Amino acid sequence: MPMLVVFLLTVAGLLYAILTDVVFERDPGDGKSVIITWTLYNLAVLAVTMAVCVELPRRASAHSPGYAASGVRFGERRMRGWAMRQTAEDAWIRGGPLPRPVPR
Repeated sequence: MPMLVVFLLTVAGLLYAILTDVVFERDPGDGKSVIITWTLYNLAVLAVTMAVCVELPRRASAHSPGYAASGVRFGERRMRGWAMRQTAEDAWIRGGPLPRPVPR
């Protein structure tokens, strides 16, 4: 939203500069074309910035991946469950309560 406000203010300033011949204390002279060019460049950058801020809807598969049936072994005991997430560091498995470890 802040980028939209800045974009609209920049467009308003550009239109004001082009459509009116208000004379300020100092006339930009030939520099007016440079100022307008930089303003158009700023509008392009603001438009790209606003486009990046918009998040497109994702496919349903990205939000709810299919869960794979899996099992976990604790010594002789085996527990069935579903693999919710699996990475190189850890795995999330959903199922019944974990059995208590047997003291050695």
